[in-house]
This record gives sequence, C-alpha cells and structure tokens, in this order.
Amino acid sequence: MHKNAISFLCRQRDKHKTEEVMNIGDVTDSYFATRFQKDPMASTPWEIDAALKQINKLQQEFPVQKVCIGNHDERVAKRCVEAGVPAQFLKNYAAVWDTPEWEWGIKFIIDGVLYIHNPGAGGVTGPRRAALEEGRCVVSGHFHKHAGLHLIRQRTKRKQIWGMNVGTVINEQSYAFAYGKEERLGSVLSCAVVIDGDPILIPMV
Repeated sequence: MHKNAISFLCRQRDKHKTEEVMNIGDVTDSYFATRFQKDPMASTPWEIDAALKQINKLQQEFPVQKVCIGNHDERVAKRCVEAGVPAQFLKNYAAVWDTPEWEWGIKFIIDGVLYIHNPGAGGVTGPRRAALEEGRCVVSGHFHKHAGLHLIRQRTKRKQIWGMNVGTVINEQSYAFAYGKEERLGSVLSCAVVIDGDPILIPMV
C-alpha cells in the first residue's frame, strides 16, 4: 500500500462524511502464493508480517468495512484447492487477517449499487460491460492501470446507470509488483465515494 494511502482515505472519509466503507479488494498481494516466477529473496514470513501490520493500521482508522474478495486475496485458498485441502480446514479471511469487524464477500449490493472486485469483464470497459449485464450501477477494482466512470443511458428503461473503476492505492515500489515494472502505464492512485447514487472519483494527489 502506498505510504500516503491511509491519510488520503481518511481525508475523503472526513470530507464526505461517509456512512459505510467498502474495500474493493486485493487487501494483500499474497505474493508467496502466486503461480508466477517469484523473487528468490522474497520471504513468506516477512510478507505475512508486513501485511498484518498494514492491515492493522488500516483497521485502526476503518474498524468496520465490507471487503470484496480479490483475486490476490484468493491465491492461498486456490493453492489449497489444487493441493486437495478441504475447505473446512481453512480459516476465513477475517480470522487469517485478524479483522473481526470486517465483512468479507465476493460482492455486495448497497442502495442498488453492485460492488465487486473483478466484474468478470477486464480492461478499461469492464465496469461498463458489467453495468450493462447487471442492469445496475457497478463499482469495481482489479484493473489498477485505469480509473474512470462510464455513464450509460438506457432508453428502453428510461434510466441512467454507470460503471466505475476506482483505481488503487498500491505501492508500485513493492517487490510484489515487480511484474508491472516494465509496463508503459503506471497504476492510477485514487479512490471513490458514492453519495445518493452519484459516483465521485477522487485522484490521490
């Protein structure tokens, strides 16, 4: 997580007086469980300890939140499935990361808006496609090189919906993000708020 991420998020919470907190997912990288080639100097205990410290800091400011489970969050569980470990032998996310007041789930619907980490339609237009398929407003993450809002007017239903990708607050200098260092586009650092159904995308400057 970017070193200024928590202070940035706190400013937006206080400015907009948010009533609920939605974490769009990939709370941790779980680099140690990736299928991709790893840095041989990477340490699993170090990553877990660093993640716990980071989550604790976030939890101090946002003790109650809903968390959309991201593909990086699922890495360990997927490796366990591949190894034939039954689900009942695994801890849930709240227990693993010591977040008793965080509600973890694949998706949430609040005031008619769908929140999901990966809408299943990747890329820049993913949130737009998801909104069209769901027939409702959609907030997503996952694609960290883009943050944006897509407005859609449905003539047949005479209503306007939208799809929004909120960007990320990733630390691009982390060794876990080494896979992206050669890419031409950097991550878009931002967050968003939804007030009375209206989306507001906020860049981290």
